Amino acid sequence: MTLVESIPRWMCKETFEKFTAISLMSGHDFSALSGVKAPLLEILLLKGDVSLTTIASDFFQGMKNLKVLSLSNVNFNMGLPESMGELERLKTLHLHHCKLKDVKLIGKLVNLLVLSLRGSTLEELAVEIGELCMLRLLDMGDCKGVKRIPANILSRLSNLEGLYMLNGFENWASTNIEVSNIEQLLTVNNGQLIEQLGKRKSKHRVKSVAKKTECLVLRDCSRLTKNVVPDLDEDGFKDLKYLKVENCKVKSVIHSDEHNEPMAFANLEILELIYMDFLEMIGEGKASVGVFSNLRRLKLSYLPSLKCGLSLTSILLNFNEVSVESCPALKFVAYKDAKYETQIDLFPCLKSLHLNSVSHLSSVLEQSETEVFALFNLEIMKMRSLGSPSMFAALVQLEELEISRCDHLQEVINKETEGDEILKKAINFPKLKCLSLKYCWKMERFYRGSYNLKFPNLKSLCLSNNGDFTNFDGSENSTTLFSDKIEFRCLEGLDVQEVSNEVLRLWNWSSSPV
Repeated sequence: MTLVESIPRWMCKETFEKFTAISLMSGHDFSALSGVKAPLLEILLLKGDVSLTTIASDFFQGMKNLKVLSLSNVNFNMGLPESMGELERLKTLHLHHCKLKDVKLIGKLVNLLVLSLRGSTLEELAVEIGELCMLRLLDMGDCKGVKRIPANILSRLSNLEGLYMLNGFENWASTNIEVSNIEQLLTVNNGQLIEQLGKRKSKHRVKSVAKKTECLVLRDCSRLTKNVVPDLDEDGFKDLKYLKVENCKVKSVIHSDEHNEPMAFANLEILELIYMDFLEMIGEGKASVGVFSNLRRLKLSYLPSLKCGLSLTSILLNFNEVSVESCPALKFVAYKDAKYETQIDLFPCLKSLHLNSVSHLSSVLEQSETEVFALFNLEIMKMRSLGSPSMFAALVQLEELEISRCDHLQEVINKETEGDEILKKAINFPKLKCLSLKYCWKMERFYRGSYNLKFPNLKSLCLSNNGDFTNFDGSENSTTLFSDKIEFRCLEGLDVQEVSNEVLRLWNWSSSPV
């Protein structure tokens, strides 16, 4: 049985004996639960008012079977209730946004696997926390009041796999903590911690931490001014799967030269680079074969100085999502390293491409004029830049194309060149179902050239607020929006708003292939 939101007035303490779970997250008074007999209760979720809510000493006395306890917005300035220390079967304890003063009592919960103090006020982590030898996850994120973590606490947490401290304790420089204390961690979610360890004399021990780290967030690391590799790990974080670097002063993520070519990020799946004014390139120097070879997702946001994207030396078989936003100096999302001469497509599994506010972008991939860059499995593409006929013709899996708010964009597909002769006078979008062009004030046309455009499965077409849009295929001296070179077979919805005053009709009905 489960009780949610509030306690009815008619309920007495004996009523709770058959309950296995109780959730009271409305912020209302839950003092009626104090001392109730609930021998079957396994899950208890309570949310109070931090300025008013306190818990009596005997509150948990009749709940000895609790396995999950979550308390939010509770005032514990007078200490944790003594009965909490008797919850021998407790596996998960959340004390979120609580006022905490003394947490020694938590050390009695020796079977605890997860301890989260996220957002709570706390000055010092009690030495007794080191008694939690079964603990696997310690979360102290947003605990900004923590001034001291006693030495040897982390080293005693022998089964700890995850340590989350973002926006939390930052005073590692004044803390007597050995690197060996966290060598067992699989997740380190604290840029300040890794940065401080990088300044210690025992660099070989820093490497031991990096080798076991799968998830790493570097945020506001003021002393990290050059790069991530090799500055933090000369071996290149070989086991890392997720890396987020935010608001740091690095100029590159990887630096290599003739003396040092690290095989970096071989197993990295997700890379996010956000809010960095000084980042100029992801890889500086020649990239080693296999760098980023397992990458699935790339996110680049608000990087005003970034000019070069990924330097690739191998096919990215798992790469399926790219998001680039507010990178005004970026010219290429990716480019081929000189070592890589194969003509096979580098992104065979790409499904989503989102480009926003990238005014200097000339191509997704740097390529020669005769080279065809194909995204064979691309399904959703949201972009704000131009592409060649060959590139668009290769998007045979494309289902949705949205182009919006491109202030300088005049056309979506460039006029064909010699390298586009393989197209046989037609550009086909076999699976495209939705096409939307919005708020591109200087856009004049979708395509300017001699090829036919085929949309056999297009169902929805939106042309909205494109003030200079004259006609779809760039036909000269035409007052018709769609010429007979445009083929729609399944069109169900058409939305046309705010196009050029020169447009007098949608198409020539006598010859339209609709």
